[in-house]
Amino acid sequence: MKKLFAVSAAALLLALASGCSSTVQIEKPAAHSGEASGTASFGDHLAKAIYACDNGRTLDVVYVNTASGNAWAVITQLDELIPMAVTTSASGATYKAINSAYTYRLYTKGDEAMLEADGSPLLSGCRRQ
Repeated sequence: MKKLFAVSAAALLLALASGCSSTVQIEKPAAHSGEASGTASFGDHLAKAIYACDNGRTLDVVYVNTASGNAWAVITQLDELIPMAVTTSASGATYKAINSAYTYRLYTKGDEAMLEADGSPLLSGCRRQ
């Protein structure tokens, strides 16, 4: 589990550092030198999305989806990385900040997104670029 987190964190940082939208497939390295060379995919994916929002603002989101069905989003807000977990949604996807000190919620459906804080829209009219 620690190796998975380290690989995921490294790939997440690479995705955040890149200036363009991208998708990264995480590959699991061979456990030891006795195994066959190469890597075996285990289905984890990272994707960076940039949304153009009302008032000329942008929303950068890195989506993390695992083969086991877990899904997260990481946003940058006030120069901080805010990890969010997917929650139940009737339509589209809803992500809620993992840290209870933050009240951020991200709503996405297709190419559209909205970010709210304290129950009020913070970034709205966002469309994926």
